[in-house]
Amino acid sequence: MEQTYVCSRVGFRTKRGPRLEKRKRLSKNVSRCGCEAMCRVHVDVQTSRWYMSLWHFDHNHSFLETLQSLLLTLHRKIGQCDMMQICNFTKVGI
Repeated sequence: MEQTYVCSRVGFRTKRGPRLEKRKRLSKNVSRCGCEAMCRVHVDVQTSRWYMSLWHFDHNHSFLETLQSLLLTLHRKIGQCDMMQICNFTKVGI
């Protein structure tokens, strides 16, 4: 079994839909820049060990600062367990 993890800015945006002159809405900012950073993890079923079969950690873009990373889409939602913990903390006055 193999799992590949890639950067969120991998590849480029596909060209689809009407041309820019015919669009009614403004186009979104380009977030893809062709980054090739990736990591491939292989699980050996017989020995139950994890191996990294491929790694390429060189990003061709700058990273977000810590305060800006909270604005990422992935960080906007609160899980059910976290919500229960927040409610319990509120009940006891923390």
